[in-house]
Amino acid sequence: MAQNNTRNRISNLPDSLLCHILSFLPTIEAVATSLLSSRWKTVWTLVPNLYFDVDKIEAISNSSSSDQYHVTFAQILFRVWALRNVNRVQKVSPKVVSILILILLISIHVSVQ
Repeated sequence: MAQNNTRNRISNLPDSLLCHILSFLPTIEAVATSLLSSRWKTVWTLVPNLYFDVDKIEAISNSSSSDQYHVTFAQILFRVWALRNVNRVQKVSPKVVSILILILLISIHVSVQ
């Protein structure tokens, strides 16, 4: 029992400290921590930074041999943004800002028609 508690000390840290640690990771890797346990499931949504390595994501997406798993960067970004609910974002990588503006302009154009 003591050995189990020792190995999982990081999960016992407060959300604020976990978010600070996760803020140093690219968003995709922070999201991946949600698979660790139910304790970690929503912690990534509290991280105030959105950082995506757009080129890496697009390279992985384009190298997919099956169209079944083909996901665009915009789809990933939209899903991450939706899952964050209303949690504040303090930093966003520049390429993400331009894509968010493009998505916003498209949605405005579509709603006007």
